[in-house]
Parts: sequence; C-alpha cells; structure tokens
Amino acid sequence: MKINMRQANISDLEFLKKLRSETMDEYLKKEGLPVDETSHLKRIQYHFEAANILDIHGKPIGLFKYYEDNTTCHVIQVQILPQYQGKGIGKSIISTLQKQALKDDKSINLSVLKSNPARTLYERLGFTIISQSDNEFTMQYN
Repeated sequence: MKINMRQANISDLEFLKKLRSETMDEYLKKEGLPVDETSHLKRIQYHFEAANILDIHGKPIGLFKYYEDNTTCHVIQVQILPQYQGKGIGKSIISTLQKQALKDDKSINLSVLKSNPARTLYERLGFTIISQSDNEFTMQYN
C-alpha cells in the first residue's frame, strides 16, 4: 500500500475535523479535555502550514503535521483514520522521519496524551519520556 503525502489546504478542513474527532475524542475525554468543534478547529489550525495529508490513491486517510528547526524535528500530530490504523502507516512515517533526523543530526520531539496507546508505538521506535504534564507526555528521540 503506497502512502502519498501532500501539503494540506483549506479544502481539507472538513476531513481534518472528522479525522480529529474520530481519532482523538476518546483520549481527549479521558484526559478531561474539550472535544467541541471550536477546540478541534483551534488545534487543526495550529501550525497549519506544517500539515500534510496522507492519502492512498487520492483518498485522504490521515494527517502528519511537523516542522523542523536547526536542531529538532517537532512532530505536532500524527492521526490515521481508525480503519487504517494497525497497518504500519504511523510506524512508517515516524521511521522515515527518524532516518532523516539521524542524517541531519537532529532529535525528534513529540507530545502524546497519557491515555493514547500511540505512546507504545513511540516507545518501540526508541522515543523516551523527557517530561510530563497533567495530560500528556513529552517524548524525544535522539
């Protein structure tokens, strides 16, 4: 299965709202965080210029949002539609970024909600927890 990645644009907003709700509501509720449309839109718009739509044959299946500075790759969001989860897509995306980060001598930082099982994927890929808040862990890969 070939996954394509393209820059998100304003026409992707409806898909991104649906994606965020389907992939995050359960974990946001567990953490006592809001799941209303305004909150979702605010998060979608955060670093929107760094948002990439993942698709298969033109059908959007997910989001990978990240940006880089001189020393670090900052992963903001990785979201895959539930029916495509567990197929290695997230692992492939993060592994590709890890290879590039190693080549560029950069670390990778990300945050994950404490109740989100994606944390175990990140740990399997070599990320370690470097700090935590009430709701989330900050993880790093060097």
